[in-house]
Order: sequence, then C-alpha cells, then structure tokens
Amino acid sequence: MIQLMGRKQFRRAEQRARRERMMVRPIAECEYTVANQSKGTAYRVRFLSINGKAFGSCNCLAGRPERADAVPMVCKHLWSAAVVHKALSRMDSRAMGRSTRIR
Repeated sequence: MIQLMGRKQFRRAEQRARRERMMVRPIAECEYTVANQSKGTAYRVRFLSINGKAFGSCNCLAGRPERADAVPMVCKHLWSAAVVHKALSRMDSRAMGRSTRIR
C-alpha cells in the first residue's frame, strides 16, 4: 500500500509507462486491470481512501516487494491506472453536479 501524495512521486513511473503500451480496464469501483501490451503482462491496481488520504496498491513486484527490507514503490501500472481513475472520478463528479476543482 502506497500513500499517494502528489505528482512528483509519479514522475519516474510516468516515464516508464510512456515507453510501453499500457491498457487500463476498470473491473470494479476503484479497481483496475492494467495490461502491458508490450510485454503481455497484466496486474491489478486498487485505490482507496483512509481518513481522507489516498492510497494505491499494485500486485506487481515493484508494488509488493518480496524482500522484507524493501518498500513498495509507485510503478508504471499504478500511474496508468491513476490517470484513468482520476478521469472517471471527474466525469462522475460532473454528472452529479459537483465541482471537480481541487484546492
């Protein structure tokens, strides 16, 4: 589980994701399958909010390191799903007549 705090932490993941063909498909509310079409792999990404703070997780090796001393990092799958998640949540907000402006 990774706390999502801002764009800065996504920079390297964005660069990696842009080099490959990623396809994001929603499978449930706040849950997505991200397929790397360049490599033929697919991973599950989930987003949730705890006490008003955003968190995300991915089941790839970067998102869930197997070494005990390693820390999960923002991966290209998490970035790809975050882009779609943000777009869908903005569309839902507009449909409900709520402001989508982040302050």
